Amino acid sequence: MKLTEAKLEQAVVELLAEQGYPHLLGGELTRNHSDVLIKEGLRAFLTTCFAN
Repeated sequence: MKLTEAKLEQAVVELLAEQGYPHLLGGELTRNHSDVLIKEGLRAFLTTCFAN
């Protein structure tokens, strides 16, 4: 079996899904295209990680 970029990408997506990380295509994200960060996502992540 030849390892291709598409197969590697799919494997990583599946591994992350098993860890609870959702997979979204760029076009599915709601954001201002001039922003570098998705502020709502960063805020939610930081709140979860540093809740205490």
